[in-house]
Amino acid sequence: MAGNKTLSILLPTALLVTACIPEERLVTELNGALPAEGLLTLDVVVGSGDLRIEGQEGLEEITVEVRVITQFSSCDEDEEVLDDMDFELYASDKGEARLWVDVDDDWGAYWADVTVYAPAELALDVRDTMGDIDISGFSSLVLDDESGDAEIDGILGDVEIEDGTGDLRIQHVGGALLLNDGTGDTDILDVVGVVEVYDGTGDLWMEEVYSNVRIEDGNGDMDLRFIDGNVTIDDGSGDIDVRDVTGTVSIHDGNGDIHAEDVGDLEVIEDGSGDIDWD
Repeated sequence: MAGNKTLSILLPTALLVTACIPEERLVTELNGALPAEGLLTLDVVVGSGDLRIEGQEGLEEITVEVRVITQFSSCDEDEEVLDDMDFELYASDKGEARLWVDVDDDWGAYWADVTVYAPAELALDVRDTMGDIDISGFSSLVLDDESGDAEIDGILGDVEIEDGTGDLRIQHVGGALLLNDGTGDTDILDVVGVVEVYDGTGDLWMEEVYSNVRIEDGNGDMDLRFIDGNVTIDDGSGDIDVRDVTGTVSIHDGNGDIHAEDVGDLEVIEDGSGDIDWD
């Protein structure tokens, strides 16, 4: 690759685990490392499998651990799958590191669980196909997640998430949060900046936001607490419970009850059906 520093990772032809058992079976374990000096961003692209990315202060390299797992009890297809597997970790001369892990088999019975440790000062960009995600401790985050639950914790700056299906838990964000969510419940705790949520289906719980909040919601109940700013809600259906808001709560509501308590002001612009209770 012209202009890039490349770390070549050789896939072993001899499997570390050869015993075959009826359920999940470890096919092999792979490792990679890349010096972090001069890096500004980390771009992670993974296919099926669980993903954990942890930012740590003081690290001088990015390390990757990959566990290839299958549901096949037979070892007959292992070598072909490993030969076709993508595993690349490299850096460009522009301060960009990239990790690509993908197990592409014809049966959908193989996947790769990936664990990454990287310097906390990096900006993180993640694209994930399927599996649970656990991300913590980076300067900023952009996440495009198709399917699976995700937990996000301790991002110093802005967070932007495009999520398909699965539950989300987002906490301790030092910047703004922009979330476009398809299906699944969402919990949000402790965000310093502006929060914008565009939610399809699922319950939404939010607490301790220190700026304005805007929510466009399709279906699901909503529970908001301790918002230091204004709250604007455009809701399709589901109950809304808003408490301890310093600013104005403005609601355009379709179906469901509304309860507001200890808010600066309440404006119900349109209410389709359901009771309104303001204390």
